[in-house]
Amino acid sequence: RLRTEIVIEQVREISQKLALTPQYGVAQVVIVDPADAINRAACNALLKTLEEPSPGRYLWLLSADPARLPQTIRSRCQRLEFRLPPREEALAWLQTRGYTEGVAREALDAARGHPALADQWLQGDGMALRRQVASELEQLVAGKLGSVELAQRWTGDEHADLRLRHAADLALKKAADGLTDPARLNKLAAWFDAANRTRDLLRTTVRADLAVVELLLAWNAANQVQSKGTIR
Repeated sequence: RLRTEIVIEQVREISQKLALTPQYGVAQVVIVDPADAINRAACNALLKTLEEPSPGRYLWLLSADPARLPQTIRSRCQRLEFRLPPREEALAWLQTRGYTEGVAREALDAARGHPALADQWLQGDGMALRRQVASELEQLVAGKLGSVELAQRWTGDEHADLRLRHAADLALKKAADGLTDPARLNKLAAWFDAANRTRDLLRTTVRADLAVVELLLAWNAANQVQSKGTIR
């Protein structure tokens, strides 16, 4: 399976580099992005570096979801929060990158207002993957795809985490798009939480395909009543 996490060997390499005297200047900066991809063993190895900082050494842990970092890590860091720009500014910036207004709006909505993430998805396969995930979830509910087959497809390459991120967001969007059945809304909200927990399981020794099978079975249960329209 392709690596989806930051492992202990990489953290030890960071610590070793920070212990060296810089060749130029007096400071060293290491950026870990995304920091929430650090697995448990690597977090434990990182604690010593955080507990015994050297002068002129700066370790930046970047995360869109800091709550996914262990409390032992967060308690030893100074938190800096970078807020999202106003939507119209983000759209204007994306258009300067060469995207049409419609394409920029779709990507910005998918990225929940994060312009850099929207740009990253547009440059790569992020938006195409999102549309594929939406289509596959609809096929699953329609009985055209099996849970086991789809789980193996979703976990078969390095995009497993991004697929689950899109799936969780699509469930959230579906819940917000005017559904009036409280029981179904609760099921979709629970599924959103389960999808994010399954993302965390990708970084453990648990078989990812089995965890995703369980998640997809729950998606079918939450969508027994077919809604009008399609997921976008």
